[in-house]
Amino acid sequence: MMDMKEAILDYTKRGWKIFPVEPDGKKPAKRKNGARLKFTDASTDVDALIAYFEAHPDANLGLNLVDSGLVCIDVDDYKPDCKFQEFMVGKDMPPTLTQKSASGGTHYLFEDDKVDQFPGEMCDQVDIKHKGYILIEPSRIDGKPYVWQTDDAPAKLPSWVPRKSTAPLLEQGQTGQKPDMSSLSGIHIDLARGTVNPSDLIAQIQGGNNWHNNIVTLVGYYVSQGWSASQVHDVTDGLTLSGWSVDQTRREVQMAYDGAINKGYMPIVPKAPSELLKAPATALLKAQVSSQLLYPGDARPILTSNYLVKRWLDRGTTSVIYGESNIGKSFFVMDMAYCVAAGIDWHGYKTVQGPVLYLALEGGLGMANRLYAIQQKYGRNNVPLAVRRAPLDMLNSDEDLQTLGALIQEVQDQYGQLALIVIDTLSRALAGGDENSSTDLGRMVKVSDAVVEQSGAHVSMVHHSGKDQSRGARGHSLLRASVSTEIELTKMDGISFATATKQRDQEPAEPFAFVLDSMDLGKDQDGDAVTTAVVRAASEEDAQEAKQKKRPGGKNQITIWNAFKQLKADNVGQANPSGTGWPESGAFWCIEADQLRDFARGKMNTPNSRTAYDKAMDALLGSGLMAMNENHVWITTKEGRHHV
Repeated sequence: MMDMKEAILDYTKRGWKIFPVEPDGKKPAKRKNGARLKFTDASTDVDALIAYFEAHPDANLGLNLVDSGLVCIDVDDYKPDCKFQEFMVGKDMPPTLTQKSASGGTHYLFEDDKVDQFPGEMCDQVDIKHKGYILIEPSRIDGKPYVWQTDDAPAKLPSWVPRKSTAPLLEQGQTGQKPDMSSLSGIHIDLARGTVNPSDLIAQIQGGNNWHNNIVTLVGYYVSQGWSASQVHDVTDGLTLSGWSVDQTRREVQMAYDGAINKGYMPIVPKAPSELLKAPATALLKAQVSSQLLYPGDARPILTSNYLVKRWLDRGTTSVIYGESNIGKSFFVMDMAYCVAAGIDWHGYKTVQGPVLYLALEGGLGMANRLYAIQQKYGRNNVPLAVRRAPLDMLNSDEDLQTLGALIQEVQDQYGQLALIVIDTLSRALAGGDENSSTDLGRMVKVSDAVVEQSGAHVSMVHHSGKDQSRGARGHSLLRASVSTEIELTKMDGISFATATKQRDQEPAEPFAFVLDSMDLGKDQDGDAVTTAVVRAASEEDAQEAKQKKRPGGKNQITIWNAFKQLKADNVGQANPSGTGWPESGAFWCIEADQLRDFARGKMNTPNSRTAYDKAMDALLGSGLMAMNENHVWITTKEGRHHV
């Protein structure tokens, strides 16, 4: 989550008009004279905004929507009577900036100009906010924060968002009299090919274009999607023809609905769960379920495990490996994949050898360099690690899924059953799908499960952290629930850590600490060095220090710290001697306390540098970041060692 200063800089850079709101509330803040601000007083004046919030650090932050060119779809999806899901049937939600409100609702933000007019309500518990404001991160209500859920830019406002149309509702030549709805033979819906676009139909109906035929087609489409009559009326009530009452529209829509039912547009409705549960079991089913039950007296310990990489990955399951950008996710996964393909231990953990298919969906020449480098690192012959460097749409493209099937078959024909398939990255596999949508991510989970079933391999998906890293992988929580293993990559003081944050069957390993070592591959056409990186396990000492490491706090401590390192670089001082009060002989570089004090004070921009220095040095010694003996000072971390 951003702090207030970061938020102000970010929002004003976007051109958003923002303003202060009273602490723990939603009303605009008051001026010094007691008069309350209006949301139209919102500003992009960075200095004024920062000055206000420095003086009022607990104030909330409001966003003027209309003057920022934004529309907010405010969904109270935590309420049981929210109709948003029903409203969205047959509609596509584009990837857009999304915020979770303090109450648990969802804000979808879209770009729009100031021309459109909107009804206040889209459906039950869903509001359209435009000529007003909302609270935004880092605001809080009752201690609960407003938090951005995605990093997407606001998308263009979809056509399915209702507008207040000012266009005439009657076409030229229409009289406004009741049209003849007695015959439904004119209904034409190409259900098999899916050519009906309900958003376009609604736009045509709102514009008064061919109202009768379009409303009949729209109703027929909704019937084909399994909508009830009440759901259809909820939409079409708002499409009443000019000069008509809602009751008249309902009668005509009901006739269209009944006609579509009679024509067989309604999909087959499955039996209710209660009917299926009480249905009598056949003899075959009874025999099947009897063999599926295990009782305590029959249980025996299972001493073998189904691992692919012991304590990390299981065979024939799924995993997600995620972390922030540029943390080394692809290098980490490639290192593990190579060891599986080669049948060698992965940093002390046993593997089960088998072919690997690595789908580098972001493409790029860098993957070839990484593959060359890891081959130089391990040097094994005939390693069945197949890398494909090209995009694949695994969500929406039948052709791409057929290509994936052909790739799996090709590797298996050459080397036998696959052990591991890597999807790098999940975002590219979704190909524009919404990571925050349970629908899109649910479909992707089904695809990955199908790949496991078809290939027998473990499927590992490389993914990104969310904006708030404490919330785990980016997107809908369905992903974490569906996988057997979740591995998080984090970084502390230059050391990366891989931690199994979910392990369904195996005992999770201790976090694996690693660094990326640069490898020189040669020269380019201009004579410049071409490099890549390979994974190297960090030493236990470096890993522990990175976990426990404190950093100097405050500008004066940092000044002393940097002054010491500058003197050390200039060879001022010496390696520590042996004896009482000293570390192991020659282990650390030490400098005379008076020499360090004089040098550091000269760099301090403060009226009383002596007092500032003494306080900062006392803090560094007290925290253990520095130590002193016999009027000599040294840094106690790796940075202070004589030879690093």
